[in-house]
Amino acid sequence: IKKINDLVYSYGRKALVAGTDYGLIESNDEGNSWAAITTTIPPNTLEITAVATHPKFGEVFWIASGNQLFRTDDEGITWTRIEVNTNRSIIFIRVNPNNSKIIYAGLAK
Repeated sequence: IKKINDLVYSYGRKALVAGTDYGLIESNDEGNSWAAITTTIPPNTLEITAVATHPKFGEVFWIASGNQLFRTDDEGITWTRIEVNTNRSIIFIRVNPNNSKIIYAGLAK
């Protein structure tokens, strides 16, 4: 891993979750060791550019890779692709804490 793009705490996984140039990884020992999280994107194939967690349900979170957005409702076991109408890379994701159906995505220039 050469680059960490985003780092969040997942209450569902009880772990730090990082989007990196290697893929999605997690640490449950305060960053002393890291392991890959299974996603629809195999490790070391595409960069994970952003990660966000649900404000109330720890098992729900989102990841971005390039201009693609994915959501899991079961702590990363299964993933659903969300259509995003852009050619630009998603560089951060934030969830509206009052309405989790509203997702904000920051895009690269």
